[in-house]
Amino acid sequence: MMRQIAEILKVRTISGRNSIQGVIKELASQVTHPNGKVENLAQAFLCAPELTSFVVHDPEGLNILLDLHNTHEHLISWKNTLKSSPIEELKEPCITFLGAINEPLFIDFFKKKDIEGGLIGRMFIVHESKKRSVQDLMEEPEGFIPGKDLADKLLYLQDIKGEFYIDSSGKRFYKNWYHYLNELNLDDRTGAIERLGDQVLKVAMIISLSESPNLVITEEHLKQSVSKCEDCIVGTKRVTLSSGRSEFAPGISTLMKILVESEEGISRRKLQQKMWPDYDSMSLDRIIDTVLSSGALEQPFRRGKEIIYKMKKEHIEAYLNFRKEVN
Repeated sequence: MMRQIAEILKVRTISGRNSIQGVIKELASQVTHPNGKVENLAQAFLCAPELTSFVVHDPEGLNILLDLHNTHEHLISWKNTLKSSPIEELKEPCITFLGAINEPLFIDFFKKKDIEGGLIGRMFIVHESKKRSVQDLMEEPEGFIPGKDLADKLLYLQDIKGEFYIDSSGKRFYKNWYHYLNELNLDDRTGAIERLGDQVLKVAMIISLSESPNLVITEEHLKQSVSKCEDCIVGTKRVTLSSGRSEFAPGISTLMKILVESEEGISRRKLQQKMWPDYDSMSLDRIIDTVLSSGALEQPFRRGKEIIYKMKKEHIEAYLNFRKEVN
């Protein structure tokens, strides 16, 4: 439906299978819409129902997206200059990117540099672990709004210009929330919490425009925005818990869960059974060594003929508390 709305609004839409360089090339070119309108600005909707299929593997691809995100640094244009290709200039770049990915693929797709380098911190991550509703689609869903109707409600926004104004109660609410957030001094390797203030203001603008074109942000708009953005922070924590650290990050997470559930310790043989076939004996050794070096495990000991691994009590408690906070 999002793609349908973008087409109705005559917004440049990019989907399918792409490279970041291919996306840049398309954004640098003119496009003529069916109504004859010519678009030469690098403003587009990137739609990726399957994120890993949308962007082919490119070590620099996500770094380029990170740079393009900072539109305040490229108000007039952004240039891509490489020896092997002609100069590509993106005029007034502004990109909306909507993508979907499951957790196993997220762990493989996003590396440590993407998670701790600021890219994830600039995203709104909506994490769903179960269906919100059951819909067999034999009847039109209750409350369904056709794409054209949604697009018509957005058309009146295209000519709105100017600065937003935050009313006095909104300013008071935002100040109190912002300073409270900073006093918490939360540990966050993604940088999402540091950017949460800006994200809240962006979403508040959208909520305001959904109600009126008067460019006024109220306390209620900010309260709704804080609630939605904080939900996305929880989603970010969930998907990055075991991501971006090493190729064995998923295995480390699995090992930790097994050890937490085995308070009396678990034998090497049973560990191998539980982690097979995802990890062979050599991989399991590397995973165990990593967790051992972190200080989370007691020194392995023998119980009869078996080597036993056991997590330290304080680390079990810390792990359980963290999982409770995330969930």
